[in-house]
Amino acid sequence: MAAKSPEENHKLFQDAVGQADIDALIELYQADAVMTLPGSELRGHTQLRAFFESWLHAPANVTLEPLQVLTQGDTALEKTRCVSIEADGTQSVSYSTVVLRRQADGQWRIAIDFPMSDAV
Repeated sequence: MAAKSPEENHKLFQDAVGQADIDALIELYQADAVMTLPGSELRGHTQLRAFFESWLHAPANVTLEPLQVLTQGDTALEKTRCVSIEADGTQSVSYSTVVLRRQADGQWRIAIDFPMSDAV
């Protein structure tokens, strides 16, 4: 299920990560979405699925705290603080910036995802 509003996106993402539901994660992205990672760029559902399968392989508790959501027409910018607690108790904090677009069906999907940055 895609988000009904830009503000709903982070909750759906967090729920899907908590349930290790890769299909639900992929549903949050538009088909031609792009994700930038250090040293690489992922494009489309196939590459995103491969990333999430690898990323969700190592269990972690992820909490997303939305910092700001700006909406202009059919485009939204979301900035989020991400706190990950690994199985060994190690905690890390990162920030993500996401661009969402309202689709023809009214659902909001991620078009651009820039996760794991060090600052907002």
